[in-house]
Amino acid sequence: TGSISSYLRRRGHYEEIIRLNGELLAPESHTLGGPAAWMGQAYLDQEDFRKAGQWYERAVQISPEPANYHGLGLSLMHQERYDQAKESLQKASDAYNEAGDLSGQAAVLSSLAA
Repeated sequence: TGSISSYLRRRGHYEEIIRLNGELLAPESHTLGGPAAWMGQAYLDQEDFRKAGQWYERAVQISPEPANYHGLGLSLMHQERYDQAKESLQKASDAYNEAGDLSGQAAVLSSLAA
C-alpha cells in the first residue's frame, strides 16, 4: 500500500488513505507497520495529532523503524508532550545515525530545532 498511499497523499486524499489502510489493519487482517505508519501520516497531514500519535504508536510496536519514531515524535510535539517527543525523536536520530542515513538524521534534527 506504500505506493498507493503515497499517490493519494500527494493529491490530498487522506480519507482514502485511512480507509484503505484501515481495511488492512482490521483485526482479521495481518498486521504490518507500513499501513499503520501511513495512517499516522494521513492524520498528521490533517493535523489530527492525537490520532496520528495513536497510529504511530502502533507502527512503532509492529516495526520499530526510525521513520515511525520520527512520525511519533512529530505528533507528540504537536500535542505539547515535549519530553516524550524528544525521546522518540532521539530514537529516530540514533537509528538513522547507525544506518548512516544523513537525510533521515537531517530531518530529525530539523524537527528537534522547531
